[in-house]
Amino acid sequence: MIPRLRGKRIGVLGDLMLDRYLWGTASRLSPEAAVPVVDFVEQSECLGGAGNVAANIATLGARVEAFGVTGNDEPGRALQKCLRAANIADKGVLADSKRVTTVKTRIIAKHHHVVRVDQERREPLRTETQGKAPPPSFQRAEASGCAGSL
Repeated sequence: MIPRLRGKRIGVLGDLMLDRYLWGTASRLSPEAAVPVVDFVEQSECLGGAGNVAANIATLGARVEAFGVTGNDEPGRALQKCLRAANIADKGVLADSKRVTTVKTRIIAKHHHVVRVDQERREPLRTETQGKAPPPSFQRAEASGCAGSL
C-alpha cells in the first residue's frame, strides 16, 4: 500500500495545531510550590493534530494538501512554516483574525514531560469564516484530482 501512495495527491481536513516543546533542565524545586524549576535551553515546534497526520502521509511520499483554519497570529504563521517545511500545500489553510491558533506546549526537563499547556478556543467557526473555509475548499480539492481525502 505504501508504494501506491508515492506521488498521489491526498487532502487532509481537520484541526490544525502547533505542537511546541520547551526543553530544559531541572535541578531544584520551586520554593513557592512543589514543582520543578525548569531552566530553559531551547524551543522546537512541529505540526500537531491534522497537521501531524498530513506530515506522516507526506513522509510516505504522497503530495499532501492541508485544509483547516488557524488564527492570524504568530503560532498560525509558525504552523504554516512547518507545513511548507514538510512539503505540504497550504492553500486550503485559512487564517482567521478572530480565532487563535491551537498550540499545545510541552515543557520537558531532562527527558521528563513536566507539564502541557493548551492554548485554544473550542467554539465553532464564525458564520463568515464557514463560507470561506473547508469543507467547500476541501470538496474542490477532491474535484480537482486528489486521489483521496482524510
